[in-house]
Amino acid sequence: MHPPAPRTRVPGRRNGRTTPTPARLLDAAERLFAESGLEGISLRRVAGAAGVNSAAVHYHFGSREALVQAVLARRVEALQSRRRALLAKIPDREGPADLRALVEVLVLPVAEIALHGGRAGHAYVKLLARLYADGDPFVSDFVLTHFGDLYREIGGRIERALPGIPRPVLHRRIALVVQGTLRALAESEAHGDLAGESAAPGDAQRVRELIDFLLGGLTAPVHAP
Repeated sequence: MHPPAPRTRVPGRRNGRTTPTPARLLDAAERLFAESGLEGISLRRVAGAAGVNSAAVHYHFGSREALVQAVLARRVEALQSRRRALLAKIPDREGPADLRALVEVLVLPVAEIALHGGRAGHAYVKLLARLYADGDPFVSDFVLTHFGDLYREIGGRIERALPGIPRPVLHRRIALVVQGTLRALAESEAHGDLAGESAAPGDAQRVRELIDFLLGGLTAPVHAP
């Protein structure tokens, strides 16, 4: 059994209701990790940002690693469910596929979180972009566990759509599509009212332009050394 939960100092509120301590800790950790990376933030600082004492982190999550995993995992299923739904609409057949639709499977769910998820959604995408760029082994293991199967399926379909591009080159390009999507959506403060709760009218056009750009890179000619 857990010991009695530590008392919090500052009650958080969401939609007029008191926000549960675990959710406040996850919100605070997500924001701070996105701003400064995993190594630059102490658990004490996370607790302070959430308005609770430091024992609350250990009580609710047990360790730093468990907190990081919880931050990453809490939006994964929604993200992957949206990707699976988009992928299911694309006929899986031999020969040319709808390559733009496959790129949209990678881009649109992330864009929806960044542009329509308010501060928390933008912080999550910013965190993913930072961790993807850092190449932390802990994060790599998490990505393989939670994203690997779906990425392999999407990658296989892209390979069949672009048989003329050498496989190693194509895989590097797909990685750049993922990285470019995260970076573009994490760093562009012009994408909607990211400090608030809604996307700007021009965001749909910006996302289309991002997909155009990524599609162009994916299909670019391969020059011999």
